Amino acid sequence: MSYASSTRQLGVQRPEANSLKVEKMTNRSRHTRLRRRMSLAAVAVATVCLVVPVATTATAADAVPAPDYLIPYDGNIPAELAEAGPVPEKFQTPGNADQRVLQLLAQAQVEHPELGVAGTEWDAENQRTLLYATASSADVAAVLSQYGLTDDVEHREAAYSREEMTTQIESLIGDEGILPSGQAVVSAAPALDGSSIELTIDEEYESSRMALTVPDVGPDVHINYGEPYVASVRDHTPGTTSTTSMRYSGALMQSGYGCTTGFRGARVSDSRPAMLSADHCQLAPNSGPGWYYGSSTAHPLGVEQGTVVPPTGRPDMASWTGTGIFEMVPGILIGSHVVPGVTVHPIKGAVTTSVGSRVCYSGAFSGTMCGNIVTGVGLTVCYGAPVGCYNNLTVTKHEFGTSAAGQGDSGGPAYVSTGAGIYGAGFISGIRNTGQACTGDTGRQCSSEVLYAPIIDLFDSGFGISIIP
Repeated sequence: MSYASSTRQLGVQRPEANSLKVEKMTNRSRHTRLRRRMSLAAVAVATVCLVVPVATTATAADAVPAPDYLIPYDGNIPAELAEAGPVPEKFQTPGNADQRVLQLLAQAQVEHPELGVAGTEWDAENQRTLLYATASSADVAAVLSQYGLTDDVEHREAAYSREEMTTQIESLIGDEGILPSGQAVVSAAPALDGSSIELTIDEEYESSRMALTVPDVGPDVHINYGEPYVASVRDHTPGTTSTTSMRYSGALMQSGYGCTTGFRGARVSDSRPAMLSADHCQLAPNSGPGWYYGSSTAHPLGVEQGTVVPPTGRPDMASWTGTGIFEMVPGILIGSHVVPGVTVHPIKGAVTTSVGSRVCYSGAFSGTMCGNIVTGVGLTVCYGAPVGCYNNLTVTKHEFGTSAAGQGDSGGPAYVSTGAGIYGAGFISGIRNTGQACTGDTGRQCSSEVLYAPIIDLFDSGFGISIIP
């Protein structure tokens, strides 16, 4: 795997598959077949389970205690942030479920892992969020009532939870994404209801007709071939947009390779400040231990402390600590990829996102790009050595096919907003199907199809993010 001047990760192009021989590892009856390229959203539609009607009384949302993973910022707030107006309309996410619903649904998933959530889908026609979960309809109804979500969310049955499906995928492709027969895996995408896994093999093996040895797992496995992923500047200098030395989300950070600052946060247990960004940034060859904010070494940021570790799986997230982190505030740069074209807006909370919903990205090299529609959740993606595979990624496609992210944007915030502040959704991880003209900085690889790591994995790992209430 090669790296350019900034860390990158690319995605997969799925051509129509030809026939091939599949050798089973066990004699257990299981259907493994080839099919034509289809989006994960299409898989979800094909495997929708019966809707379970819920007849309960909704609880007032304001009666739900605030989650401990949202940490109110108690430091100095720069005037530019304190006096920030509404987020400009072009940098908002219209058409989503109500922001209250997205926040409470994220909180319910974190605080009630026994629900066994596999994923969610936004039903725009009926203005409801579909919650795929393994728990019984009665148990799901009780939790929805507790969070005041009865009228906003429908339960649909899932065969496996997100965590269970991650385990199934790890059994299928191992830690490095190599099948027992030697083929490199590009990605493994679960259906929303947990009924199947779409396994994409590196297209270089398609013409060889090399027999596949596919480990036996519970869900059906559908196989096709595709182009490999590859690992994915706003040069903000402290003091250029204010008289303070404060640092923000969505700015260039570098240590031999360029990435983007994610969210200021802390480990909930000790409240020590941290900056959260993409794990693969610190795995790039020749990247040093110390990271800097902006393009010079005049503004130290911190040292990478290691991968964020949830109970199951490996998310593309890591934490940084150091003196520069103390000067980072919960604000995000919005606008152009150059400082004269940006404003800063407060981070107010965090949300979950669903198939069919919209998110914006704020990358140091691309600037802020909205209009990205979620097409799949729960993907395991293998970037090759030295990065390896990451679990539970979300994939989006820009509604007009415009380039939304590229090299150097890794780690930057994915967010939603209806105008009154920013709500974190995740961290930019990579891109796929490159070759498009870049938005923002040129001379790099970019795409309209972007992967991000959902922020819920951060909360499941004992971290929180700082907010300005």
